[in-house]
Amino acid sequence: MNRRGKQSHSRGVGVSRRIVVVLMGVMALALLIASCGDSSDGSDGDSESAVSKPVFVKQADAICENLNKQYVQDYKQFAKANEIENFPSSDQGVEISEQIYIPLVEQRVTALRELDPPSGDEERVEAILIATEDGVAVAHKDMTAVTQSSTNIFAKSLKLSRDYGFKVCGR
Repeated sequence: MNRRGKQSHSRGVGVSRRIVVVLMGVMALALLIASCGDSSDGSDGDSESAVSKPVFVKQADAICENLNKQYVQDYKQFAKANEIENFPSSDQGVEISEQIYIPLVEQRVTALRELDPPSGDEERVEAILIATEDGVAVAHKDMTAVTQSSTNIFAKSLKLSRDYGFKVCGR
């Protein structure tokens, strides 16, 4: 620690970089979920007419891109408010998870559940949601699990997302 109470570069940078990498990967999942919650799919509003998979994936990825930008903006505000110059400390990574990331994931799961997935893809989309909810449950038990570099509580959800065909949202 330096005299201002900030973590010095030597030990904290490696841990902090891992936190940022893990948080960005986890955020990509949040963006996947967020993208699927957008009801502006160009349909006539009839809940019986589900969108095609290519349209569903395209909408999801476009929204993921926008939400990536929103996450970066929120992170920058957090970093400025907390005087983070390079990388967050482990404790700050937990705060970011609690205040920004996990609430976003929960909100997006709710939004996705309101969206009709492409016909025939209901089980695959539900599997993504369940895997995501499982990760959220782990986070609520131990928020440090979100920032652990040795584990990724959303690994299954991310794999299912990539396998489904998401590009931006599945990374």
